[in-house]
Amino acid sequence: MNFTLEKSLEILERTPNALITMLQDISADWTSANEGGETWSVYDIIGHLIHGEKTDWMPRTDIILSENSDKAFKPFDRFAQFEDSKGKSLSQLLNELKCYAKAMLNNSVQKNLPVKTWKQKAFILLSEKLPYHNFFLPGLCTILIISLKSPA
Repeated sequence: MNFTLEKSLEILERTPNALITMLQDISADWTSANEGGETWSVYDIIGHLIHGEKTDWMPRTDIILSENSDKAFKPFDRFAQFEDSKGKSLSQLLNELKCYAKAMLNNSVQKNLPVKTWKQKAFILLSEKLPYHNFFLPGLCTILIISLKSPA
């Protein structure tokens, strides 16, 4: 496949709804179990995706779109979801993920940039900094992992 931003958006736009369809209103046996030790449950994974949207992808988009010459990314806390998700239901997390993902994809409108300009900048900078699979495969992998997960 030849990577294009438009093709990656096909996956990114669908990921939250695919997760909601798969996970909404199913037994906690499916969503709260982990494999033991330091493994994560489906609930933990959704919390991790939210934290990523909120503190990693959105700020990185701002960095990429900025005119600043310093394009360094801040470190990402891979375990913050354990604190951030406390007291929230899976349904709340799924809705939160959908909102953050939509905001991320609509960032060009919030910045009052023409979509073409935003896409060109993001594509050029992301393709230079990251292999294309780092941009949209996490969503696909998450769906696959959750679909293969079995209850404890």
